[in-house]
Amino acid sequence: MSVAYFRKFSKPTLKAMITVIGSFKGGSGKSTVTFNLALWLMREGKEVLIYDLDPQCTLSDAVQVRKEEGYEPALKVYNRYQKPQYKHPTSTEALIDVGAANMRGMKRAIALADRIVIPVTP
Repeated sequence: MSVAYFRKFSKPTLKAMITVIGSFKGGSGKSTVTFNLALWLMREGKEVLIYDLDPQCTLSDAVQVRKEEGYEPALKVYNRYQKPQYKHPTSTEALIDVGAANMRGMKRAIALADRIVIPVTP
């Protein structure tokens, strides 16, 4: 499933702010930023849809470790093949972690995003 599919099925039924966390450089902290931003938004009372479109699935791996360790709040990460489940369409934030190797997905995500975060190393 592409980012275009996500947007098609999310809008207009979902009033989510779509934030793309992407960079053309690998190892810049995209998954780390997405992970921490998701936790912060959840603690602020937002429902968060998290998409891991990075072929390396770093974000999915981090969330799995968190789940195994029993940390709260629990995070649910969707990949490109899954349809998200949400409860409160008006308070939803969508975070999309796009890897550098997924150039096509990156271009689509950026074109459709409400916000773009580009992590850079100091």
